[in-house]
Amino acid sequence: QSSRERLQRALVEKLPIVLVIGHKNPDTDTVISSMAEAYRNHLINADNITYLPVVQGDAIPDEVRRLLGGQLSAAILLSSEQIYKGAFSSGQARWILVDQNRAPEVQKFTVSIVDHHVVSEIALRQNISKTLEMAGSTTALIFQKICGLGVDTSKELSKILYGATLMDTENRLALKMTNKDSLIMDVLKAQAEIKN
Repeated sequence: QSSRERLQRALVEKLPIVLVIGHKNPDTDTVISSMAEAYRNHLINADNITYLPVVQGDAIPDEVRRLLGGQLSAAILLSSEQIYKGAFSSGQARWILVDQNRAPEVQKFTVSIVDHHVVSEIALRQNISKTLEMAGSTTALIFQKICGLGVDTSKELSKILYGATLMDTENRLALKMTNKDSLIMDVLKAQAEIKN
């Protein structure tokens, strides 16, 4: 089932919906971290909650489309789509914020936050699950969480995750990374079998 079909089914059957959404200026880290966090939560709660990644805007950024390819890019919901607007106003949806920790339009419906930016006062006050850590990318933080589940990522998924971490750290620029980023990226690079 496509993301849109899963969302439509959840709306019709009144099932819980969690939309995983990044910031309003979507870059590779935002898009890939929304996909990875939706996937991670789906592994944990697949039976009773519909988790879907959403990109804020009208289109998938070109660099993300090149990394994901056409089929995966087409599967991602856009906030400009009518079906997203229907979920937004349904009262059924909740949100996970990734690569951001402040989203006024959905903050009170947020159930979790994973972010690597400076933390807002609003996020600090929320009594929800939060992973807020200064790191090179949110994708790296989510990959660490996936590893914590004992789940191995495929070569293809590792390549996508590595691509997102590379872009957000500007090709592993020392000033953009922590030691943890370096370790995580080395694992992803090895799993993706990337030589250079």
